[in-house]
Amino acid sequence: MVWVVQEKEFHWFIFQEGEYHRQKPDEAGYLKSYNFSGLCLDVKALLDGQIQKVLLVLPQGIEPKNISSFWKIYSTALRTSQKLELIPD
Repeated sequence: MVWVVQEKEFHWFIFQEGEYHRQKPDEAGYLKSYNFSGLCLDVKALLDGQIQKVLLVLPQGIEPKNISSFWKIYSTALRTSQKLELIPD
């Protein structure tokens, strides 16, 4: 993720087939995570400084299994000092 503050731009890159690709917002203007289904970012709200709206949209649709999976990977990485690697759905 890259937030270019002065230009009022936000870029979310995904790693596919050995290369980074800039993700395009969906029809609602949201960028969505490939690692956690349902995790969305309202780019317009972010760039307009509407943090409350960003926080309302952010968790929409997140399934409990994805949160549980993330915390399991994260806590294991912390305990073992391993690099945190997320595997896309």
